[in-house]
Amino acid sequence: MFVGDVNARTKEEAARFRQLTYTCMTDPGSREHEVVHFPQKPCSYGIMTSVRFPTCWDGVNLDSPDHMSHMRY
Repeated sequence: MFVGDVNARTKEEAARFRQLTYTCMTDPGSREHEVVHFPQKPCSYGIMTSVRFPTCWDGVNLDSPDHMSHMRY
């Protein structure tokens, strides 16, 4: 299953869905400042990656020509 837009080629296109985000954790409770680009600095408590899969399916089609219209966020 794909997340976001598999045809996205720019940050702006990828940010349209924000289905793959990163958090540079500064302590064990860090949950703020999700970004769509991979952190470019050391993250003292690691990097948390959030992947949000589509939550709704049309109940019929396993795929569609655009690989998206049979699913919804």
